[in-house]
Amino acid sequence: MTIINKIGGRMTFTLYGFISGIATILLPLCAKYSFAAVVFVRFLQGVGYGMSFVSVGYVSSSWSPMESRGLFLTVLTMFYQISSLTAAPSAGLFCTSEYGWQGMYFLQGISTIIVFSIFFLIYTDRPRTNKFVSETEASYIEGPEPMLLNDRELPTIPYYEALTDPAIIGTLIFI
Repeated sequence: MTIINKIGGRMTFTLYGFISGIATILLPLCAKYSFAAVVFVRFLQGVGYGMSFVSVGYVSSSWSPMESRGLFLTVLTMFYQISSLTAAPSAGLFCTSEYGWQGMYFLQGISTIIVFSIFFLIYTDRPRTNKFVSETEASYIEGPEPMLLNDRELPTIPYYEALTDPAIIGTLIFI
């Protein structure tokens, strides 16, 4: 059983966020002592970053209506680009300040802990249990129950027609 099934997405993502934030704060301190310590805290940061990919899928499947899921995923994944846009100029400012490069790690680590604290206070695994979401909104977000199809109801796949289609043949020739 995975940790997310045992304690839920909210607790899992908050835990990994805190681990990443604390590791980020510790990195400048570890840099003074040993290379192995730096590698270890960078590993912890990477674990937290890797969890962000899982959280995007988990949150969007729980919190977006089926017809809006693509837009929801797009907005959620924008943080990858926005973080680069904000971190690069901030790092430049810190490197030329009295705080040095270490200040950037302290800022990012503290920001991470603050953001995940807010996430923990606001987010719930299901819209229906969130105090900021009405019953009508929760019903819209969750949508109708998905229909389950059995194998007899599934249409047959037209493999022959697909493989003899001129567009498919042309594509396969130029691959």
